[in-house]
Amino acid sequence: MTTDGRTTAPSAPSRRGLIKAAAVAGGTAALAFPAVIRAQAPIKWRVQTAAYSKTAGYPAFQKFCANVKILSEGKLEFQPLPAGAVVGTFEMFDAVKRGQLDAMHVYTTYWAGNMPVTAFLSSYPLGLDRPDQWETWFYELGACRSPGRRTRRMASSTWARSSTT
Repeated sequence: MTTDGRTTAPSAPSRRGLIKAAAVAGGTAALAFPAVIRAQAPIKWRVQTAAYSKTAGYPAFQKFCANVKILSEGKLEFQPLPAGAVVGTFEMFDAVKRGQLDAMHVYTTYWAGNMPVTAFLSSYPLGLDRPDQWETWFYELGACRSPGRRTRRMASSTWARSSTT
């Protein structure tokens, strides 16, 4: 109310003031965001392998788990567990489904009863036995070709849109 008895309507916020407020809020968020990323705790997964602790496979698995932490810059950590640490080797598939384990490291043919396709994802007589053969099958012979999917050409090591289905 004014001194002469008249009332005035409140003034509408100006665009300039709104833009200034948005810029200040955006700048504050941008400056605070790196601190939020650094403050996040690493994701930790319990991973059991089929290799027993006294075999040559277990130290290699431990090294793999350590490399995951290094490559993810500490954002993902695998806790290596030897065979039988949480469940038996042939119960690992169900343990992951139930949430007792976060992941498993096993031979895929162990699960042919649960997932028949896994029989083709491991070594078998006259099967694919080198990584380049798997890459050829996967990228060049149609394993990952579907409409809209990208396939990698081995010769050029570049990405190209697949023209076949």
